[in-house]
Amino acid sequence: MSNQRRNRIPQILIGQLAVTLMIVIVSVSLIFYSQGWRINFKNFKIYKTGLVYLMINPTPEKIYIDNKEYGGKNEFYLNLIPGDYNIRITKEGYSEWTENIKISEEMVSSYKNVLLFSKNPSISTLTDQSKIDYLNSPDNSLAENARKKIAYNKYEIWTDDKLVTRFSVPIENVAWFPDYEHIVYQQANQIKVVDKDGFNENVLATLSGLNSTKFVIGGQGKELYFIDNGQYKKAIIQ
Repeated sequence: MSNQRRNRIPQILIGQLAVTLMIVIVSVSLIFYSQGWRINFKNFKIYKTGLVYLMINPTPEKIYIDNKEYGGKNEFYLNLIPGDYNIRITKEGYSEWTENIKISEEMVSSYKNVLLFSKNPSISTLTDQSKIDYLNSPDNSLAENARKKIAYNKYEIWTDDKLVTRFSVPIENVAWFPDYEHIVYQQANQIKVVDKDGFNENVLATLSGLNSTKFVIGGQGKELYFIDNGQYKKAIIQ
C-alpha cells in the first residue's frame, strides 16, 4: 500500500463514519416524524402531536391555521403540536368559516361537516311543483327534533341539554339542517343557519316582512325553499 493511500485512510474512515451517521440521523428522524413526534422550536421541547381533520364543502380556496396558509381541499388533515389554534377557511363569494380549536397529544380534532354558505344567495321564484309540495308537506320537525334532542325558546337553542347559543333578538321556527350538524331558524325577517356549537352564523335569506314564515332545506343542502309574503321562493345557499 502506497504512503499516499495509507495517509488517506483516516479521511476515508471519517467520511464513511459521517455518511453512516447521516443515514442513522435521517432514519431516526423519519421514524420520529412518522410516529407523530415534533420539536417545538419556541421552547425546544419534544411533543407527541395531535391531528386536525376537516371535511369541507364546497371546496375552499384557502385554509389558514394561525394565519399560515394551506391550499384549499375538501379533505384536509395536519399533525400539530399540542396547543390552541385558530382555523380560518375562505372561498370567494362565500362566508368565512372560523373555529378556535385545542390540539391534544394523540387525539384527533375532527370537523366532518364544515359548510361554506354563499354571502349573497341567489333568490328566485319557486316554480317546481314537487319542491312546493315538499315545502307544504306536513311538518315533521317535531318528531325529528325530539329524536335529535333540539329545544328552543325565544332567546336560546339547546341540543342534548347543552346550550348552543343565546340571542338578544327573539328567534322562531328552529329546525335541524339535513346534516344534523347545523341549525336553521328565523330571526326577525331573516332565515339563518349556525353550526351546532353556536358559531359561524350565516344569513340564508332576507324576507320582505317580519311575518313568521315556513321554510325547508332541499337540493341536498344547497337550496332553501320558503314562503315570503305569500310567494314561493328559492335561495341557492351553496
